Amino acid sequence: MKKQDKNSARRKKQEKSLRGPEKAAILLSLLPEEVTVNIFKHLKEHEIEKLIKQILTIEPPSKDTAKKL
Repeated sequence: MKKQDKNSARRKKQEKSLRGPEKAAILLSLLPEEVTVNIFKHLKEHEIEKLIKQILTIEPPSKDTAKKL
């Protein structure tokens, strides 16, 4: 199997297995900083910490994944 095919298969699997916090982390990482800051103003400290941990551990999403969010 070609490397590109393996990457495509891995990304499709990633898209299907994303949970809510992971989806939120991807979305927040794609938004402009000022928008993310404004969203964080409405969250509790433990929610922000959880999202930041997710943002730091997720793989960059494919363009298709980002569009689907």
